Amino acid sequence: MKVEVLRVLKNGGHDTTGAENLIRRFALISLDDELADEAVALREPCGGADSLHLASALRLGVADTIIATHDAQMARAAQQLGFIVVDPVTDDPRHQPVI
Repeated sequence: MKVEVLRVLKNGGHDTTGAENLIRRFALISLDDELADEAVALREPCGGADSLHLASALRLGVADTIIATHDAQMARAAQQLGFIVVDPVTDDPRHQPVI
């Protein structure tokens, strides 16, 4: 999660200082063989990094975790697993459609 958030900001030409401070407040789960196995075992279609995010979120608990994603496949997989899903782009009235 840390890498993805910071890369998106850097790629967009934004300062990462605020995000780095915010990330320190998150519960970060280390990637180990057990988590990788849990990610592979998911039945829902999703990419490799997304499966790791979802397996980590499952460890935190469906009732205690909200998934924020703008990726439709990730959103569908998260919803199928029972998570509440928000889209930080389309759910934010300050953003205009890309097209």
